[in-house]
Amino acid sequence: MLKGLLPILFSSSLNPLKSAIKKSDAWHISGMEKESGKPIDVLFIGEEKTKYYITELLYKDIFHEIVLHQKTKLSLFLYCIKQKNILNIVFINAKSDLFKKSNHKNYFSIPEWVNCTAIIPFDESSESIKSDIRKVRKYRLNYRITDSHEDVIYFYNEMLVPYMHARHSKRAYPIELIKILEKIDKGQCKLLLVEWDNEPVSGVLLILENNKSPILWRNGLKSGNIDYWKMGAIFATYYFASHYLLSLGHKSVNLGNSRCFLSDGVLNYKRKLNISIKSSSKKKILVLPVKITESVISFFKSNPFIYHKNNKSLAAGFFDSTALQSDLKKQIKPFTGISEVCLFSIINNKILIQKSTNP
Repeated sequence: MLKGLLPILFSSSLNPLKSAIKKSDAWHISGMEKESGKPIDVLFIGEEKTKYYITELLYKDIFHEIVLHQKTKLSLFLYCIKQKNILNIVFINAKSDLFKKSNHKNYFSIPEWVNCTAIIPFDESSESIKSDIRKVRKYRLNYRITDSHEDVIYFYNEMLVPYMHARHSKRAYPIELIKILEKIDKGQCKLLLVEWDNEPVSGVLLILENNKSPILWRNGLKSGNIDYWKMGAIFATYYFASHYLLSLGHKSVNLGNSRCFLSDGVLNYKRKLNISIKSSSKKKILVLPVKITESVISFFKSNPFIYHKNNKSLAAGFFDSTALQSDLKKQIKPFTGISEVCLFSIINNKILIQKSTNP
């Protein structure tokens, strides 16, 4: 399967991996796959923050890394050849679809991010939304809109940063406070604070620019405390923001970027708001299975995702003899912006498409 790397690393027409390989490090990562408990070795080429995300999907706790500093295309390809009996998957974090000229079929081009929008007010008919609204009412949560520096600094230090670190640990890269204050001072941003007993427990930054759809920019939760989440404090930021924006005359809201793995908590949370995909990042996570083992099968089964093919956004789910297609369909329930749902079987160490359906 490594022959699929050749057109990626050496095609002159593809601006050969200037950002993804030549100017960035690579990591050989090994450990026990999260769900199966079986060993899995991967090579990741790209940005460190994306590498952290992939390792969180792959491994539960302990894993080992070998850093390959600033390797050339040739040295990386030779490394893959040398490790061909060890490597299970190669991940390449790149700006464009570098597999365009490859005849290799068993690869996936996953956008690093998708941008989602939702119609407001949100559809309140689902049981999940009804449950969240009951929490908002039970705890008598309310909100206020502010643009004071004091409130914004409090939100940043006590909510945004702790919440990001609680959710993302090493891959947390909070935006700089100065950039938020600049938007506040330009009148392009407001802070919505959710309060419980007159004390702020969560908040969200709203980007409000002329002639543009409003954006829910950054959420925060006081001290990153999950107890406030259970009270509905994060849902309240979406709920109250939708009502506030509706009062300003807006009909939809941009919910920001999300990772493309359908098991991702953020994307799953937004899906209940009846989202649609507005756009996706030019940067991709290219996934090339090299040696399919029990751990690789487990990884793919546990992590359905959105991927691009022929300029379409597709949802991919995987099953083997131990998984039911009916269960898989529930897991990858489509939403607006997904052209097809593709079900793949993993048989005799090969990934084969079994069914492709329109949502």
